[in-house]
Amino acid sequence: ATPCPAGQTRVERGDGVPRCQAPLKACPTGTEDIGGGKCATPCPAGQTRVERREGVPPSPAPLMAFPNGTEDLGGGQCATPCPAGQTRVERGVGGHRCQAPLKACPPGTEDIGGGKCATPCPAGQTRVERGDGVPRCQAPLKACPPGTEDIGAGRCAPPCPAGQTRIERGDGVPRCQAPLKACPPGTEDIGAGRCATPCPAGQTRIERTTRCGPAAK
Repeated sequence: ATPCPAGQTRVERGDGVPRCQAPLKACPTGTEDIGGGKCATPCPAGQTRVERREGVPPSPAPLMAFPNGTEDLGGGQCATPCPAGQTRVERGVGGHRCQAPLKACPPGTEDIGGGKCATPCPAGQTRVERGDGVPRCQAPLKACPPGTEDIGAGRCAPPCPAGQTRIERGDGVPRCQAPLKACPPGTEDIGAGRCATPCPAGQTRIERTTRCGPAAK
């Protein structure tokens, strides 16, 4: 590179390319050096200069103390202290509430979770969780009557006839069904227990039907 002009020196710049620069001049009277070759008036009394993202130091006032009679909750939030005997708990997103300690269940009831109490289940029953989230008492499942068998979900049904098996149906009720037979000669299995003659050359079976159609090109 060519030498710098008289009185200048080469300095590294942000883009990585050294450039010639004249020596920095003193800041004007009534200003101060804030770095980066910049000058600014001093901060007012009680304020300090902080670095901002864009690289220009502003002069914010110091953070204020919380008002009297409040306490710091974090995240720049404050609130009045909780009443005696209560503690502050986190609620939802960024919320804080005061809450009294959980009390014991009244006599003759028991804790069923979720801060709820209920009377004990009758003899021979147990508490089970239901779809609505509220535990309820339930008697144990009884054995199926003679001549029937358990088909699941607390249901009973007569056994399937000889040679048949119980299968699950779309409505959720198992039913007896004979085993699928082989397709007759000259036909083919097209699914769902159906048989059909093979498609002519150049055609394919249309899905979910016994019809043939032109093959896709």
